[in-house]
Amino acid sequence: MRMTVTDMIGRLTAHGVPDWMYTVGSLGGGEIDGIAQRNDGTWITYYSERGAMRSIKEWPSEAEATADLFAKVEKFARFKGVWKDIP
Repeated sequence: MRMTVTDMIGRLTAHGVPDWMYTVGSLGGGEIDGIAQRNDGTWITYYSERGAMRSIKEWPSEAEATADLFAKVEKFARFKGVWKDIP
């Protein structure tokens, strides 16, 4: 499924994932995964850690970047026991 960042946020929210489990366009409030669009239009996913972006992956499209982050956040949310399956 192709999704935008807005779509991804909506899907994560629908599954009960709190917004502190990921970050969009910033470093976040802890050690979490994030997504951002660079000034040149490139999409990146990264791990926000100690005030820096680490493990940066570049993606040619928003859809590919959101799919990557969604999978990571889903896995983390399931591990933490907050993921809610929806019909």
